[in-house]
Parts: sequence; structure tokens; C-alpha cells
Amino acid sequence: MARIETNKAPRKILVDGDGAGDSILISAQTKDGTHLATLTVVDGNTLPEFLNNVIQVVHDDRFELRGDNQLYLKAGVLLEPGKYSIKLSVTDAEDSLLARTQTLKFKVDNPNDTHFTGAIDASGTKDDGTMLWGTGNPSTDYTIAINNRSGVEFGFNVHYRTGDQIAGHLQDDGFVHFRAPSGHQVGGVGSVSEEALNRSATSVDYALIAGLNGTDGEINDYVVKLFIDLDATAAVDYKTFTMVNFGTGINYFVADDTAGGFGDTNGMRLTVAEDSINFGYGFLTNSLTANTGDFQAGTYDVVAQVWDASGTVQLVGNHIVLDVV
Repeated sequence: MARIETNKAPRKILVDGDGAGDSILISAQTKDGTHLATLTVVDGNTLPEFLNNVIQVVHDDRFELRGDNQLYLKAGVLLEPGKYSIKLSVTDAEDSLLARTQTLKFKVDNPNDTHFTGAIDASGTKDDGTMLWGTGNPSTDYTIAINNRSGVEFGFNVHYRTGDQIAGHLQDDGFVHFRAPSGHQVGGVGSVSEEALNRSATSVDYALIAGLNGTDGEINDYVVKLFIDLDATAAVDYKTFTMVNFGTGINYFVADDTAGGFGDTNGMRLTVAEDSINFGYGFLTNSLTANTGDFQAGTYDVVAQVWDASGTVQLVGNHIVLDVV
């Protein structure tokens, strides 16, 4: 008498052809839209009519499945270095009671060799040691991330516009926080020279320097992204900028939605891009989640990422937080 095969539950999910157990460790980059893994199912059946299975991500809107069970990080999602878990379910298409859940673990590596507070490299300064942009702006007390092998560093500085620098402090969340003033620029506060109703009290400076440690890289050799949070709450609403070259030594951050951007005053240096960003710029104030006309109190994240020329390998990541009061 022939044995009749009954439909059986799927056994497990394989990640890129590997995975002997429920917990699988893979590596991933932090860039939004990144492909994380190819998923396949080991089925308990042999008959073709029982081999239809559906994989789903369980209650986690950071990830999505595309095409033939390709797991991706959703566009617009940023993952900081650390360990993450995704709960997956696989269900038999013919019988929803035949199901299995499985946890996929992966780690986002920190691309930085060094993360410190100090002076930017001298190749990004004038002869007197000040920044290339403006007049007399200090190059010290920057929060700097550097990849020594690639010879690339990205630094952030926060200051009263036209006034004093604001010291940053490393917090338990792993980010350097800056306690910064809300509202518009006010003369006499923080050594500010004069009032300016069309500028916020707080500015954020950046310095991107390549070609360090004997390497021959230039700014144009990298994909550079900047994310500015415009949501005053603990949530984030990033406006995304990509660095674009407009000629020899001239690099601007241009908004991905084409609404706004800011320039690079680097004296035509091929290995340096730096400038100051003010939250009073119209293209930023117009996008603030709760626009009151002034830079309102709250928490704002600013994130920089430097990638190789293909945009697939992250070399440097720098994330600061403004606690605006």
C-alpha cells in the first residue's frame, strides 16, 4: 500500500545558503536601501504542490522583502553600528497553521578606526590654523571620525553663529551631544556680535578631509551623504543631502529632493570640503516638522557618511546630537 504524503511545516530559513540554526550572524552596511541577504526555505515536503511558502518580516518596519525573498533595509532607514535582530516567519501557502518563526541576527560594523574630539588635520586650515571658510573660525574641538586606512576624516563642530564654540559631551547612547541655544541669533549671547532675525542661534560646521596618511584620495573619489534631522521630538525626520562636485575643488551638499543646499569654501583644495550650516537657512526652516519661524527647542540629529566611489562600502560615519534649549 503506497504511503500518502501529507503537507508538513517548513523546517527553517537559510540565509545566502547558510544557516544550521535559528540564529544567523551576517554583516551589513548602514546605507539605506542596502541588500542584506537572500532567503530560502528548507521545506519538510517533497511533492511540488506542498513546496509553496511565504516568508515575512514580523513587526519590524525597518526591513522589507523584495523580489524573490531578497531582504533589504528600507530606504530612509539609518542603522548605527551595533547588533540587530530580525524576526522572520515562514508559512505554508496551503495551510497557514503550518508555520515557523526564526531570528536573523546581524551586526553593523563601525567603519571608523578612531573617533575623537580635537583639531582637524592641518591640511584643512589656513596658515594661521583657522578654518578655510569665514574669518577666524577655530579648527579645534571638532568631533572627528577617521578611517586611517582610507585616509579620510569627517568632523563636526557646533557654535553660536558668529560666536563661541559649544563643547560636546559623549552620552550613554554613544553619541556626542551639544547643548545648543534655540531661537534666532541674539547679540551679546555667547560672544555673538549682533542680532540676526533670519539666522538661528546655532550653527553646525563640517570638515571633510581626504588624502591623509600618505593616501592619494580626493573628495571626488567618495560618495558623501549628510542627514539633518528636522523633527524636534525624539523621533527623526531626515532631510538628505549628497555632495556634488561643481568644478575643481568646489563641492556642495545638494538636497536629494533638490530643495536647497550649501557650499564648500575650501580654496579650491581637492582634498578638503568644509562649510558652516545654519538652521535658519530657508530650505531648512521651511522643512522643520513644527515650523515656528525660529529654531525651536528639541533634539536634532546630524549624521555624515562617507562611502567608497561605488557607494557600497562605508568608510566613515559621524553622528552628533543637538539638545536645543
